[in-house]
Amino acid sequence: MKNLSKQQLSFAIVCVALTVSFFYTLNKFISNQQWESINIIAIIYGALMFVNGLLNGYFDTNRLLRIDLSFRYHLITFLTVNGVHVIFLLLANTNFTIVNALLSTLFWGIGLFVHYLYAKKTIKGYTAEELFE
Repeated sequence: MKNLSKQQLSFAIVCVALTVSFFYTLNKFISNQQWESINIIAIIYGALMFVNGLLNGYFDTNRLLRIDLSFRYHLITFLTVNGVHVIFLLLANTNFTIVNALLSTLFWGIGLFVHYLYAKKTIKGYTAEELFE
């Protein structure tokens, strides 16, 4: 993973923009105690992130190689979302705590590590037995 493709860089930029707007809006809704609105923005954020990954992953030229691109996109998402979370904690007056950030990073990191192990032992998600039988 030496260089990012054009689509991966585009994904990362859109991911940062969506995440900053999501955390900003989430903080405002929590401050104003608009609890029903939190579900709506979470669903919209998740859908936009999914479409962002789907489109950029589909048009990624590295998709034709024998690598599992899903791990790269997972890693980019992990770094941007948790990076924005930490920046919000440091720079803004938020309702979030450092414990929230550490716990989400820890559990998401465990999932990312499992994804890494799976991606290392497969080719595009297929095991050697499935490919060479």
